[in-house]
Amino acid sequence: MLLISYSFDLDTVAMRAAGLSDSEVAGAYKEMGRAMKEIGLPIHAQESVYVGEGEPDEMAEKITQELPTLAPVASRFIKRSMIATISDYQPRVGRASGPHFHRGHMH
Repeated sequence: MLLISYSFDLDTVAMRAAGLSDSEVAGAYKEMGRAMKEIGLPIHAQESVYVGEGEPDEMAEKITQELPTLAPVASRFIKRSMIATISDYQPRVGRASGPHFHRGHMH
């Protein structure tokens, strides 16, 4: 099982220069969250990082194809993004809290 993370930076300076208000900028981040869930990255790990299970190449293709439709405002202002796999991932059943770190690996 591969755990995939997708991280991105939106160019908020360019967004404001294009005339987007603060609430529209915030809305673009929410738009990205909805899009990530639809694409298959439902875990909002932190800030602009979303996580889900899949294959990196397939996820990259899906993001490339679907993001402009699912997040039309935000996708225009992505200045950089990255897809990575999280190794040594093993789901824990029955834990009340999220993943923990042990010996430098996420468990």
